[in-house]
This record gives sequence, structure tokens and C-alpha cells, in this order.
Amino acid sequence: MKLTPGTETELYHRFADGVGESLLRQRRPVRYDICRLLAEPTGERCAVYVGIGGDGTVLYVGSVCRAEPGAVADRLREHLRTGFKAATWDTAWIFPLWPATPEHVVRQAESRVATLAGRPPQSLALPQRPVAVRAG
Repeated sequence: MKLTPGTETELYHRFADGVGESLLRQRRPVRYDICRLLAEPTGERCAVYVGIGGDGTVLYVGSVCRAEPGAVADRLREHLRTGFKAATWDTAWIFPLWPATPEHVVRQAESRVATLAGRPPQSLALPQRPVAVRAG
């Protein structure tokens, strides 16, 4: 999936809808420069994030929920130790979640956003979405 000036806002809102009710702040599309984000962390502890290439391609969807402030930047640093991600990620969308969001809700939000993004090429280990069980 590739972001274009004509589709970026619409896709951001679709992804924010996929995050659901745990979304912390008002939804407005902000693409964070990866280098700046690592130098000046945003402070979130729980979030769904989207790694975006320089050409606007959605490359990765992930999530984090940790106790310490700045957990999103810490998690991105962990990703960027891997050469191919460091070489391809240019910007990121961050969808901050309430700090008390249960981990299973965070992972479900990650899965929904990844599905909406068409299962990005670098998202190799996405959480499974819960399957509805029919009474029988």
C-alpha cells in the first residue's frame, strides 16, 4: 500500500478507526521523521505504529505497550538495528493508546491496522485476530 497526497488523510483515518476506542488523542495525520522521533521521543507507552518508506509505501505495522515513557521510540530503535528496516523506513505514523490498554487489545489493534494496510511486506509476525466461535 502506498500513501499519496490524495489518499494519506483517508488512510490515516481508516487506520485510526482500526485502532478503535483505545486511541488516546484526536486523529490528525502526522508523519514523524524516524531520525527526529528517535532523538526527540514522543513519550507514549502504548501505541500502534506504522513504518513508512521514503516513497510512501507502508512497510510495517507494529505495536508496543511498556511501562516506561518513550517506549515507542525504544521499540523503533530495536527495529532499526536491523539493516533492511533502517535502510527503508523514513517516517512513521504513531497511534497512541491509553497507557492502561490491555496488551491483548493493543495486539488486536495492531492486527486490524495491518489487515487494513494489506499486510505490509516487512510485517512478518503479526498477531492473529481472534476467531468468532459459534454456539453449537
